[in-house]
Amino acid sequence: MAGEGTQQQVIEFAPAGEPFILAAVILDKPFLMTAQVVQAGMLLMILAADFRRCYAQSIDLSQAINESASVQWRALVGQIKSLKMQTGPQRLAAFLASLADGKSGEATVELPCERQVLATWLCMVPATASRAFKELSLIGVEGRRQSLQIRSVHSLLDYAKGL
Repeated sequence: MAGEGTQQQVIEFAPAGEPFILAAVILDKPFLMTAQVVQAGMLLMILAADFRRCYAQSIDLSQAINESASVQWRALVGQIKSLKMQTGPQRLAAFLASLADGKSGEATVELPCERQVLATWLCMVPATASRAFKELSLIGVEGRRQSLQIRSVHSLLDYAKGL
C-alpha cells in the first residue's frame, strides 16, 4: 500500500509464496510502499544485507529474482494499460475473470480481500465499485461479500474487452 496521511492506495497483491519489495532490497533504497496482510498467512523476513549477499553469490537465486521481477513488471504495465484503456466495470470484469483460473464456463471465485480494498486497487471509490458490481450482475456475476458466482467467464472476458 502507498499513500500520504490517511489516504492509502492498493498498489499490488502479492500472491502466496511470492516476494515483494525486491527492488528496494536489491538496490538498497527506501521502500516506496508498505504492506498489509489481507488473508491469513505467514511471512518470511530476510535481512536485506543477507539477501543481497545471497543474490550476488547465487546464479539460481538471481535468475529466480529476475523472473519474479519480470512478472511483476508485466503486471504493473498491465495495470497501467487497463487504467488508461478500460472503464472501472471493465477492470473489475477482467480481474474477476483472472480469478477464474482459465475457465470459460461457470465459475465460483473468492475475492482476495474485502470489496473496499479491491475497489482501491482498481482505482475506484467504493460507491463506483458497487455500481460496477451491479452492472456486472446484468451479465451473470452474483454473490455477496467475497464469494462470487460467474455464469460465463467467456462473457465476462468479452465485457472486459469492450465486446
